[in-house]
Amino acid sequence: MHKVSIVVVCLNESLQKISLTLDSIIEQTYPAFELIFIDGGSKADTLTAIEKYNKYIDCFLSEPDRGIFDAMNKGISLATGEWINFMNIGDSFENKHVLSNVFTSKINSNTGIIYGDTSLLLSWGTPVLKAKSLNFLLRDMNFVHQSAFVLTSLLKDNLFDIKFRYTADYNFFFTMYKRNVGFQYFELIVSQYDSENSISAKHYISVTIEKAKICGIYTNLNWRCNFLFFTVHSHCKAIFKKLLPNELRYQLRKWNYKRLSK
Repeated sequence: MHKVSIVVVCLNESLQKISLTLDSIIEQTYPAFELIFIDGGSKADTLTAIEKYNKYIDCFLSEPDRGIFDAMNKGISLATGEWINFMNIGDSFENKHVLSNVFTSKINSNTGIIYGDTSLLLSWGTPVLKAKSLNFLLRDMNFVHQSAFVLTSLLKDNLFDIKFRYTADYNFFFTMYKRNVGFQYFELIVSQYDSENSISAKHYISVTIEKAKICGIYTNLNWRCNFLFFTVHSHCKAIFKKLLPNELRYQLRKWNYKRLSK
């Protein structure tokens, strides 16, 4: 039986979000997993909320870090499982059978990374984001890291590069794909992802720049012109959306996510 390390990272989160994430982990029907909780030095209220789950947490660390991927690296160093999954506070497994569905299935001998689909937690609903083809990794993430399981040995040898403050996960998967590491897709929804409150959503411009650097197109003149147009367009669109009624704004979001998930 494959042992799985679930690494949860946290900084000053509410009891509601902590419970959403941790409940989805401890309710898993698959028995061979450990829960590693990495806290970035939260305030007392958050630490009190975490205490409710002390008996379920196999390893707990609370200290300041240099960002979310530094915290995830600390989790890697503590992991004893064969596979690792990273779950941010506010995200959760799709259901209590996810680990069983994945790790009682056949995993190819050359597989280093397992990935699946994702439910997006949005204010108007939970559309499914299907994982895209692997070659999509050459320009962007084709799945979210919450919906992936990575061989621990692979991560211990290739820690997240924290110079990429927002996209070190993409840098890792991009590098592994270029090195011909085996990826295996499971056609199931692995996680529920709070995309509206994610780092990517809050720092979209910085995320786009970092991804361009990873892909090697940051110095490309065409990309820079397109990026300038995109930045101006995004700011104008944001101003326009604020002028729209809430219901119409929600309908536009629904249409956009349905379009992107095809």
